[in-house]
Amino acid sequence: MLDGQTTCTCDQKFSEVLDGHWLININRTYSVRMITRLPKGMIKISIVENSFEGAFSDIDVIACIRSTIVSH
Repeated sequence: MLDGQTTCTCDQKFSEVLDGHWLININRTYSVRMITRLPKGMIKISIVENSFEGAFSDIDVIACIRSTIVSH
């Protein structure tokens, strides 16, 4: 994944979604977010500016972010 300044290496082969950075799809919008698993099928989705909680079933997890390179 490349946005001009940040390059991410992703892995689409995973057996479980654990806490960490993931490429996700929310309402046909793809983005890299920090996911924290919460009890009862809930998750916290975070970016630097804000976060929100929702049901795990509300998102599609596409890939695990394995490494990130930021160019300046």
